[in-house]
Amino acid sequence: MKRIIILIFFCTFIGYTSARFKSGLILSGGKGNISNSTLSSNILRHEEDELSRYTHTVGNKASVAIGYKFRFQAESKRFFYDIDLYSGIKPLRIKYSDYDYYQSTGAIESGNAPAVYGITSTKDTYYYFSINPSWNYHIVKGLHAGVGIEPTLYYFSELKFDTPITARIGYDFRFIDIALKYKAGLLNAMNPDYLSSGRFNDWQIQVFIPF
Repeated sequence: MKRIIILIFFCTFIGYTSARFKSGLILSGGKGNISNSTLSSNILRHEEDELSRYTHTVGNKASVAIGYKFRFQAESKRFFYDIDLYSGIKPLRIKYSDYDYYQSTGAIESGNAPAVYGITSTKDTYYYFSINPSWNYHIVKGLHAGVGIEPTLYYFSELKFDTPITARIGYDFRFIDIALKYKAGLLNAMNPDYLSSGRFNDWQIQVFIPF
């Protein structure tokens, strides 16, 4: 992975030769979902006695981030390269329940459900730092699109690493640039106390204010 990141920066650096440069503040926010999520073994171990069958949902609430963008315009004026540095927060709500299992078997109506059953909900807040190099293309006038990767460090109860693939489309109004960005996580970044696996996927609006 280190070799891939070094190669990316090396190729990007080559493109910066004879380039125009600008930088400024970036603000980002949006919502997403968790794919391939699995409850932790601490919760699922209760299924071994055949008394529980847990279902779960994960709500990926609105996340926000602040950062700084470095933009290099290639000499061709068609291509440009961005490097974004981010720091942000991502709240989650995890809800798991064995209520559906007992309801489907009729145990609740018959009074044969155990004394402890129902819905449990918990809130997690993830803090993250990321760097997002991207390659972008001017389509027409200020309209542009690009792709990149975003190596990210997440922290909740422990550090987790991910390298989401990013894609975006935006418009440069010169004094401000507004873009819609999608991130698809590739690695497990979950809190093992509640989820043993899962990947972050996010839709975000990014506002770039050059100085």
